[in-house]
Amino acid sequence: MPVDDAIGRHLRVAVPPGFGLSDVDGLDAVDEPEAEDHLRTDLWDTEARTLAAWGHLLLAHRSVDGTARGWTLELAPGPGAGAVHRVLGLAEPTQTPPRPAVDVVRSLIGRQRLVRIASVDTVRRRHRIRHLASGVTVGIDDDAVTPSVAGAATASFRSITVEVPDAAVGLIDELARSLRRAGAGRLDPLQSMLRELNGPTPVRPFGAGVVRPRRAGDLVASAIAVGTGQLLLCDPLLRLDGDPESVHRARVATRRLRSDLKTLGDLLDPFRVEGLRRELAWFGRVLGAVRTCDVAASTLDHHAQRIVGIDPGSVEVLQRRLDHERSLSCAVLRDVMRSGRYQGLVADLIRLTDEPPLRSGRVAVLPAKRVGRAVATAAFAVLERDVRRLSAEPAIAELHELRKTAKRARYAAELVAPLAKGRTMQLARALADLQDRLGEHVDDADLLTWLEALPLGELDGVVAFDAGRVAERLSRSATGSSGRWHGAWRAAKKAKDRSRLA
Repeated sequence: MPVDDAIGRHLRVAVPPGFGLSDVDGLDAVDEPEAEDHLRTDLWDTEARTLAAWGHLLLAHRSVDGTARGWTLELAPGPGAGAVHRVLGLAEPTQTPPRPAVDVVRSLIGRQRLVRIASVDTVRRRHRIRHLASGVTVGIDDDAVTPSVAGAATASFRSITVEVPDAAVGLIDELARSLRRAGAGRLDPLQSMLRELNGPTPVRPFGAGVVRPRRAGDLVASAIAVGTGQLLLCDPLLRLDGDPESVHRARVATRRLRSDLKTLGDLLDPFRVEGLRRELAWFGRVLGAVRTCDVAASTLDHHAQRIVGIDPGSVEVLQRRLDHERSLSCAVLRDVMRSGRYQGLVADLIRLTDEPPLRSGRVAVLPAKRVGRAVATAAFAVLERDVRRLSAEPAIAELHELRKTAKRARYAAELVAPLAKGRTMQLARALADLQDRLGEHVDDADLLTWLEALPLGELDGVVAFDAGRVAERLSRSATGSSGRWHGAWRAAKKAKDRSRLA
């Protein structure tokens, strides 16, 4: 993979010695492979192997004569990304990790130093291959790799790295299947090599929380650990390029943390929790500005496809405006994540995972099962109350508030699932469906507000007319579908009865 200041994607798999690219279905060579390139690559990490624990790799590339070529930061596949790594290539010939790469993983490593932990010698042949069905050309590196630690060589292996252009991201699953049919083996052979060289990879911090909390203190620690882990999992991809799925999941993490802290509020010290909830709300709003653009773009596409005769060029113009707004919001997000305020938020979350902000030591030893059932039952009771209080023709603002209450009840059901032998997960799924149905109204209303605020005088007449047609459809949709969520609410009530919460 060429190292050049750029953000890209790739898929790496191990292959046996006799593997041939000509055996891969649906691929055809574009040109002859380049001459062999001999590289030495150093792998950097903290002494505690923090990056390896999260599935990331920081690589320094050199020629065999020692001349520095640059750096690559490979991030573990993000949520919903299959086996595709996001890659930051930096052409900086520095002897120590360059600041742009360190900044991307700053929240994970904190103040730990990065050190060289292993090296690999690579004989590389580069190919350009065409995917016949789509016509897309991908770059492929065929590497013979010899790892070494403290100068001693270990078992060699061969790997294939497919550089995936943005236009081909949708092909990655098909490419992975074709490689496997041709004899490719495990994914991420460099990560496997690290485990062999350095012993078992450390368990990722803040993973799934406590498997089955026994005491209330465990329940609180588990709730904070799950949310913090989800936020830190998304953190590098947010810093790198504002990956849409990571934006969504990070925002969910902040909301879930706030919700769980409120749900468990009777157990917690309010002086330690309220400030944290405010900071989570602040960062959630920053993420929300990006997420709103993503949802609006999807909603616009959904409705425009259902309007007969709309000009695709008009939709493209509107999508470009949303893309521009998203770019501005992403720039703000990156600035915020470099700030001391955000780093302080992350540090507080990590500290509170180990030191739950409990009201008293007596609270910590209460039975988790009893506490969990009480808080989940209370959260659902609040939802029932809010449904009863809705007006006959609820406004969008009312439905938005109801959606937030449904989310809190859903998170409470998920929180206590390990204590209820999973019985509350059916309730959680029903509440997620209710949340989605209510969200359709809110998403339509948000896009309608955006369209109505457009400076029509700056738009071409056809674009302005088509924007009006979309707005008209959104208005009709809002008035004609106000009851779509009622079926989901009935299903949620039945699921609650089966969950044995009360």
